[in-house]
Amino acid sequence: GLILQGFISSFPSGLRDFESVRDWLESRSFLTGKQIKILTSHETLMGRGKGLGTNGELRVELESGELREVISSEKIELC
Repeated sequence: GLILQGFISSFPSGLRDFESVRDWLESRSFLTGKQIKILTSHETLMGRGKGLGTNGELRVELESGELREVISSEKIELC
């Protein structure tokens, strides 16, 4: 509830200016800097949360150093 209420009050015009929305969401991201495990429908990724991409995808730096952007997942866990 509180995040949605804050979003609505901060962005009454909706998603017309997604860059501002993305910045607002990223400043509240719990996963940034955390070790995470991401389960998708076809793979499991392990790495550190690196914020949001330009279109809102989750950015994760894998243990190999590769930076990946995840659009959807089945589950995200803290390690």
